Amino acid sequence: MFITMQTDDDARDFAKERLNPSFDKLGVEQIDFPKERTRRATCYISLPNGFLLVQGANENNLQSKSVRWILNDEVYRWKPGLLDEARKRGTRFWNRRILNCSTAGDAGDDLDRAFKAGDQRIWHLRCPACDKLTRPQWARIKWDKEACLVEGEWDYLKLRDGAQYECENCLARYFHTPENHHLLNLKGEFVATNPRPSPQTISFQWNALCLAPSEVSWGELAVEWVKADEEWRRGNEFPRKEFITKRLAESWSNEVLTLEVDLPKLEESGWEGEKARFLTIDVQEDHFWAIVQGWNAAGDDYIHFADRLLTFSNLRELQETWNIPSSCVFIDSGHDARRVYAACVDYGWTAFKGEDVATMRVSTKEGFKNSFYSWPPGKGDPNLGKTYQGRGGVCALIRWAKRGVLDIAGNRRDARGGKQKCFVSPTVGEQFQKQMFSEQPRIERDKRGREFRRWHRIGSRPNHLWDCYCMGVVGACMTSFIGGKE
Repeated sequence: MFITMQTDDDARDFAKERLNPSFDKLGVEQIDFPKERTRRATCYISLPNGFLLVQGANENNLQSKSVRWILNDEVYRWKPGLLDEARKRGTRFWNRRILNCSTAGDAGDDLDRAFKAGDQRIWHLRCPACDKLTRPQWARIKWDKEACLVEGEWDYLKLRDGAQYECENCLARYFHTPENHHLLNLKGEFVATNPRPSPQTISFQWNALCLAPSEVSWGELAVEWVKADEEWRRGNEFPRKEFITKRLAESWSNEVLTLEVDLPKLEESGWEGEKARFLTIDVQEDHFWAIVQGWNAAGDDYIHFADRLLTFSNLRELQETWNIPSSCVFIDSGHDARRVYAACVDYGWTAFKGEDVATMRVSTKEGFKNSFYSWPPGKGDPNLGKTYQGRGGVCALIRWAKRGVLDIAGNRRDARGGKQKCFVSPTVGEQFQKQMFSEQPRIERDKRGREFRRWHRIGSRPNHLWDCYCMGVVGACMTSFIGGKE
């Protein structure tokens, strides 16, 4: 029999502190353990019909020996591929038994695939009110809305004491008392959720909502969730990942955890006081994505148009339709720069180029200041890299600080501070809503160990209209509708 932990040190600690003391309490006579010291070590016991070995998960340990019983612990911490190596150690035995015990890890890792290969039996509570099974998901936990005082401020005591579980069938609610815990779990069942599992593979899942309040209450979980969510909004995803994997026993996936809300729709007739209008464009191989965005003096913005276009002529027609000055058309030059510069020269547009920095150092009359965009503008040459470089017309080229601008755009998108600043015309398609929530921030460290926020694309979500929106934010900084230079 193998008992495999993450490392040899973990295995040694487990055998010394937990396994061997348990065996000693039972007595060697009862379990037919060898009395000779040569046949029993800290991590190894030689038995009449086999052996027990406690070891770490590495390639050396998971080779050569064949065993019938394989127990793998905390598999989410194992290196990729080692779970398959452990599984192969039982190939010789037709009646082998393999048990993987672990909290959840990342979506798509070895543990996640192993769980999904089974029949995925998930523990369900049974509602005493309607006598129907209810799956314990986090969405079923409700709390007093008054626990949120203002945006970002909570009464944690009221939050903890007001947390209840709501049955999705009859909407009955229960506080987390020992009596309710007993009633909900008394007739609970494991329900298989995978109709086509791998043969002879069973998988189980239960989470912290099934535990007694003496272990962890729903109120304590609610407080933990709110604090983790606050950190996540600041770009620190670790507490939220810990909650999802260790409290809810679900695999971590950024794709699932995007904080997405419906951006408010506003009729064109309800949008008033527009002072400026920009056309921002993201360039692709054979098409473009474009946004027509209006701004008022209060710093609110309004999306008139957001869609995909095929040619520069289509973009020019869009500009004329919405009566946008050429100086207010901004086009990304990160892809096919020379073609973009040529169009800017022809139409009088401005080329934009995002850089992975928080701010830029610019010179002003008062001295050097931090800014979200470069000033004065540089020059974009359509003949860049050619023998006649610099001999034709050039366009204005503005570099912008992606980290700082994306933070501003994210705050506007998520209505942080309690006031909505971004509005959308009802004529704008669903693609804008989807692409606006295509990126989220994470906390990273530079070479000196200093923390900073960097925005990352979520999975394979398209982010072209999000880039267009961010360029509109740069335009608003340049025209002083929102802060431009710090």
